[in-house]
Amino acid sequence: MIPLKEFAGLDRSFWAHVKLVSERLGYSERGARGTPKRLRRYSLAEIVRRFEQEALRSDHLYAGGAPTKLGRQLEGYLNVRAELLEKRIEPVLMIRAEAAKA
Repeated sequence: MIPLKEFAGLDRSFWAHVKLVSERLGYSERGARGTPKRLRRYSLAEIVRRFEQEALRSDHLYAGGAPTKLGRQLEGYLNVRAELLEKRIEPVLMIRAEAAKA
């Protein structure tokens, strides 16, 4: 996947936040039986709530009644990632039967 300009060059701290949020809140939402999973979309409010539930600081994500730059970047990246994977990547992947034939 080609890196997105707006997220290229962000420091390790940003990527550690991405990993933490993804692992603690989950990467996908299970659908009803027989329906496919959907990749998670995240709101900054639920990210902050999860940090607080785990006794982690959240003021670097949301402070003074507004999202911080890091908070906006984190929410934005996580949701853009899900959108790109579902809309651009998944449609060109082979299903198991196609892969077996290839």
